[in-house]
Order: sequence, then structure tokens, then C-alpha cells
Amino acid sequence: MIKNLIYMNEYTKLFTGSALIIKGLTVFLEENDIQYIIKDRLNSALIAGFGELPNTTEVHVKTFKLDVANEILENYRITINL
Repeated sequence: MIKNLIYMNEYTKLFTGSALIIKGLTVFLEENDIQYIIKDRLNSALIAGFGELPNTTEVHVKTFKLDVANEILENYRITINL
């Protein structure tokens, strides 16, 4: 368990939104070789048998790549008018 906590400390939350928007964002992150983790709280809640608010999917990126990832996010927001 401690190993997982240390591992997650290497990542910082970049964006929270719908799974569809995050899927599009991850395409651009992959093109720029930025590692990411997706936390789909809605899917996890449904599997466990309880509800969750929509648009609660998170994407986390390596902390040292956060500046580049933020630029990609801003360009993506402009592209999709978000």
C-alpha cells in the first residue's frame, strides 16, 4: 500500500471532466509522450453498486510534465470550445 502512495505522489491532477473529453485529451498527451493515469470515479461507483456525480473522471500526469500538459490542455480546450 505504501508503494502505491509513493507512486501516486509522482502524479498531479490535470483535469476533471467527462470521460469523453478526457479520452480526447489523452490522445494529445500520448502524442507528446506524457504518461497519465485516469481515475473514473463514476465507473468505480457503479461497479461497487452506488452512484456518483457525472463528469467526475480525472486525468493525472507526471508532476515534472505538468507545465507541458497544461499547455496541451489549454490548446485542447480552445479546439473543442470548452
